Amino acid sequence: NGTTKLMSIDLVKLDRALNRSLEAAVDTALWKNVLTEIAAATGSFGANIIPLSQRNRHLIVHTDSMAPAFEDYFDGGWHIHDWRQHGLPLLKRYGVVSDHQYTSRDAFERHDYYKFHAKHGIRNGCMIGWNSRPEDLLILTLHQRLDASPPSSEEIAVFMQMQDRLMVSAKIMSHLSESRTSAMSEAFEMSGLAA
Repeated sequence: NGTTKLMSIDLVKLDRALNRSLEAAVDTALWKNVLTEIAAATGSFGANIIPLSQRNRHLIVHTDSMAPAFEDYFDGGWHIHDWRQHGLPLLKRYGVVSDHQYTSRDAFERHDYYKFHAKHGIRNGCMIGWNSRPEDLLILTLHQRLDASPPSSEEIAVFMQMQDRLMVSAKIMSHLSESRTSAMSEAFEMSGLAA
Protein backbone atom coordinates (compact mmCIF):
# COMPACT_ATOMS: atom_id res chain seq x y z
CA ASN A 1 0.00 0.00 0.00
CA GLY A 2 1.03 3.62 -0.50
CA THR A 3 1.75 4.28 3.16
CA THR A 4 4.48 1.66 3.53
CA LYS A 5 6.08 1.75 0.06
CA LEU A 6 7.89 4.57 -1.72
CA MET A 7 9.00 3.65 -5.21
CA SER A 8 11.40 0.74 -4.62
CA ILE A 9 11.66 1.36 -0.86
CA ASP A 10 9.68 -0.65 1.68
CA LEU A 11 9.54 1.85 4.54
CA VAL A 12 8.41 -0.66 7.17
CA LYS A 13 11.30 -3.04 6.40
CA LEU A 14 13.73 -0.13 6.24
CA ASP A 15 12.56 1.16 9.62
CA ARG A 16 13.05 -2.31 11.11
CA ALA A 17 16.57 -2.58 9.61
CA LEU A 18 17.55 0.85 10.93
CA ASN A 19 16.29 -0.11 14.40
CA ARG A 20 18.68 -3.06 14.22
CA SER A 21 21.54 -0.65 13.46
CA LEU A 22 21.31 0.38 17.12
CA GLU A 23 21.95 -3.23 18.12
CA ALA A 24 24.82 -3.37 15.61
CA ALA A 25 26.38 -0.34 17.28
CA VAL A 26 26.84 -2.53 20.35
CA ASP A 27 27.52 -5.82 18.54
CA THR A 28 29.37 -4.98 15.32
CA ALA A 29 29.02 -8.57 14.06
CA LEU A 30 25.39 -7.66 13.27
CA TRP A 31 26.25 -5.03 10.62
CA LYS A 32 26.30 -7.52 7.75
CA ASN A 33 22.74 -8.61 8.55
CA VAL A 34 21.63 -5.00 8.94
CA LEU A 35 23.10 -4.15 5.51
CA THR A 36 21.36 -7.16 3.98
CA GLU A 37 18.05 -5.94 5.41
CA ILE A 38 18.69 -2.36 4.23
CA ALA A 39 19.52 -3.58 0.72
CA ALA A 40 16.32 -5.66 0.59
CA ALA A 41 14.20 -2.79 1.96
CA THR A 42 15.58 -0.32 -0.60
CA GLY A 43 15.44 -2.75 -3.55
CA SER A 44 19.21 -2.50 -3.93
CA PHE A 45 21.51 -5.09 -5.50
CA GLY A 46 23.69 -4.80 -2.41
CA ALA A 47 25.16 -2.45 0.17
CA ASN A 48 28.41 -1.82 1.99
CA ILE A 49 29.99 0.34 4.68
CA ILE A 50 33.49 1.63 4.12
CA PRO A 51 35.54 4.05 6.24
CA LEU A 52 36.58 7.00 4.09
CA SER A 53 40.03 7.29 5.63
CA GLN A 54 40.96 3.60 5.20
CA ARG A 55 39.94 1.82 2.01
CA ASN A 56 41.06 -1.57 3.21
CA ARG A 57 39.43 -4.89 2.30
CA HIS A 58 39.44 -5.93 5.96
CA LEU A 59 37.50 -2.87 7.12
CA ILE A 60 34.60 -3.11 4.67
CA VAL A 61 31.31 -4.66 5.69
CA HIS A 62 29.14 -5.72 2.73
CA THR A 63 26.25 -7.89 1.72
CA ASP A 64 27.06 -11.31 0.25
CA SER A 65 25.89 -10.04 -3.15
CA MET A 66 28.82 -7.60 -3.20
CA ALA A 67 31.57 -10.16 -2.41
CA PRO A 68 32.74 -10.78 -6.03
CA ALA A 69 32.67 -7.05 -6.82
CA PHE A 70 34.82 -6.20 -3.78
CA GLU A 71 37.28 -8.95 -4.63
CA ASP A 72 37.75 -7.28 -8.05
CA TYR A 73 37.60 -3.80 -6.51
CA PHE A 74 40.78 -4.43 -4.53
CA ASP A 75 42.52 -6.80 -6.94
CA GLY A 76 41.95 -4.31 -9.79
CA GLY A 77 43.15 -1.28 -7.82
CA TRP A 78 39.77 0.48 -7.90
CA HIS A 79 40.14 1.34 -4.21
CA ILE A 80 42.95 3.70 -5.29
CA HIS A 81 41.12 5.13 -8.32
CA ASP A 82 37.51 4.99 -7.15
CA TRP A 83 35.38 7.22 -9.41
CA ARG A 84 33.04 7.90 -6.51
CA GLN A 85 35.72 10.07 -4.91
CA HIS A 86 34.41 12.72 -7.33
CA GLY A 87 31.23 12.76 -5.25
CA LEU A 88 32.93 13.28 -1.88
CA PRO A 89 32.65 17.10 -1.84
CA LEU A 90 28.88 16.80 -2.36
CA LEU A 91 28.66 13.97 0.18
CA LYS A 92 30.47 16.02 2.82
CA ARG A 93 28.22 18.98 2.09
CA TYR A 94 24.82 17.28 1.89
CA GLY A 95 25.29 13.91 3.59
CA VAL A 96 23.78 11.92 0.71
CA VAL A 97 24.84 11.86 -2.94
CA SER A 98 23.77 9.79 -5.93
CA ASP A 99 26.19 8.94 -8.75
CA HIS A 100 23.99 10.93 -11.14
CA GLN A 101 24.72 14.14 -9.27
CA TYR A 102 28.40 14.14 -10.31
CA THR A 103 28.61 11.70 -13.24
CA SER A 104 27.64 12.48 -16.82
CA ARG A 105 25.58 10.10 -18.94
CA ASP A 106 28.65 9.64 -21.15
CA ALA A 107 30.79 8.57 -18.16
CA PHE A 108 28.13 6.01 -17.17
CA GLU A 109 28.36 4.52 -20.66
CA ARG A 110 32.11 4.72 -21.28
CA HIS A 111 34.14 4.98 -18.07
CA ASP A 112 35.98 1.80 -17.06
CA TYR A 113 34.74 2.18 -13.48
CA TYR A 114 31.12 1.77 -14.56
CA LYS A 115 32.04 -1.04 -16.96
CA PHE A 116 33.61 -2.78 -13.96
CA HIS A 117 30.36 -2.29 -12.02
CA ALA A 118 28.21 -3.50 -14.93
CA LYS A 119 30.25 -6.70 -15.05
CA HIS A 120 28.98 -7.39 -11.53
CA GLY A 121 25.36 -6.43 -12.24
CA ILE A 122 25.61 -2.96 -10.66
CA ARG A 123 24.97 0.44 -12.23
CA ASN A 124 23.96 3.36 -10.01
CA GLY A 125 25.08 4.01 -6.48
CA CYS A 126 24.03 6.30 -3.68
CA MET A 127 26.40 7.17 -0.84
CA ILE A 128 25.23 8.08 2.65
CA GLY A 129 27.87 9.65 4.91
CA TRP A 130 27.61 9.22 8.68
CA ASN A 131 29.88 9.58 11.69
CA SER A 132 30.19 10.63 15.27
CA ARG A 133 33.21 12.83 14.52
CA PRO A 134 33.81 14.58 11.16
CA GLU A 135 37.27 13.03 10.78
CA ASP A 136 35.81 9.49 11.03
CA LEU A 137 33.40 9.50 8.07
CA LEU A 138 31.78 6.17 7.26
CA ILE A 139 30.08 5.70 3.91
CA LEU A 140 27.11 3.41 3.43
CA THR A 141 26.69 2.82 -0.30
CA LEU A 142 23.53 1.40 -1.80
CA HIS A 143 24.30 -0.28 -5.13
CA GLN A 144 21.43 -0.41 -7.61
CA ARG A 145 20.80 -3.05 -10.24
CA LEU A 146 21.67 -2.50 -13.91
CA ASP A 147 18.06 -1.76 -14.84
CA ALA A 148 17.40 0.65 -11.95
CA SER A 149 16.63 4.31 -12.47
CA PRO A 150 18.54 6.97 -10.52
CA PRO A 151 17.00 7.57 -7.09
CA SER A 152 14.11 10.03 -7.10
CA SER A 153 14.09 13.14 -4.91
CA GLU A 154 11.66 11.30 -2.60
CA GLU A 155 14.06 8.38 -2.28
CA ILE A 156 16.98 10.75 -1.60
CA ALA A 157 14.86 12.32 1.17
CA VAL A 158 14.40 8.84 2.71
CA PHE A 159 18.17 8.25 2.47
CA MET A 160 18.73 11.54 4.32
CA GLN A 161 16.46 10.27 7.10
CA MET A 162 18.52 7.06 7.09
CA GLN A 163 21.59 9.18 7.69
CA ASP A 164 20.03 10.67 10.83
CA ARG A 165 19.34 7.18 12.20
CA LEU A 166 22.82 5.94 11.33
CA MET A 167 24.35 8.93 13.12
CA VAL A 168 22.73 7.69 16.35
CA SER A 169 24.45 4.32 15.83
CA ALA A 170 27.76 6.10 15.23
CA LYS A 171 27.40 8.05 18.47
CA ILE A 172 26.69 4.86 20.40
CA MET A 173 29.78 3.20 18.88
CA SER A 174 31.87 6.24 19.73
CA HIS A 175 30.67 6.35 23.35
CA LEU A 176 31.30 2.62 23.77
CA SER A 177 34.79 3.03 22.34
CA GLU A 178 35.53 5.96 24.69
CA SER A 179 34.15 4.01 27.65
CA ARG A 180 36.39 1.04 26.87
CA THR A 181 39.43 3.31 26.47
CA SER A 182 38.59 5.12 29.72
CA ALA A 183 38.12 1.80 31.57
CA MET A 184 41.44 0.53 30.23
CA SER A 185 43.19 3.72 31.37
CA GLU A 186 41.69 3.38 34.86
CA ALA A 187 42.77 -0.27 35.03
CA PHE A 188 46.32 0.68 34.03
CA GLU A 189 46.39 3.43 36.68
CA MET A 190 45.09 1.10 39.39
CA SER A 191 47.72 -1.49 38.59
CA GLY A 192 50.48 1.10 38.46
CA LEU A 193 51.27 0.52 34.78
CA ALA A 194 51.93 3.36 32.39
CA ALA A 195 49.34 3.41 29.64
